[in-house]
Amino acid sequence: MDIHCRYCGEPWEHDSLHNMGELVGVDLGYFLAAKSFKALGCNAFRPTTGRLRERAGLPPKPRHCTAEPILPAEMLRHIADSQDMSAYPEEWADPVDIGYMLEIAEEMFG
Repeated sequence: MDIHCRYCGEPWEHDSLHNMGELVGVDLGYFLAAKSFKALGCNAFRPTTGRLRERAGLPPKPRHCTAEPILPAEMLRHIADSQDMSAYPEEWADPVDIGYMLEIAEEMFG
């Protein structure tokens, strides 16, 4: 299952939240890793941004993902809404599911 960056739409394997310590060198635990991903997007998985740079005394970089979006702005908004509605990443909707729900809603309420 993939989770998607709310800023650019890049997919990340859900299990990356369990392995963040291996990816960035700081084991945050699952729920703190999810909270970090919600706030920073892709940058949560990059050890050169955010708190790790601050701890190292390095100048700050953009706190959240600034990559070029790979999904339309409306879809990114839906991804962000999905993440904001639940603290549990396994409940976050992906673009395919969101598109399907929007199609069904259009048919039902048109």
